[in-house]
Amino acid sequence: MNPMDPLPPMVAIAILEHRTDTVALSRLQDAGD
Repeated sequence: MNPMDPLPPMVAIAILEHRTDTVALSRLQDAGD
C-alpha cells in the first residue's frame, strides 16, 4: 500500500479512535498519580 494513498474511512476512524483512547488513558494515569 502506497503511504501517499488516502486512508479508507474506516481505517482513519479506527486510528483516530485509538489515538483518542490512548490520550484518555494517559490522562487517567496522570490523574491517578
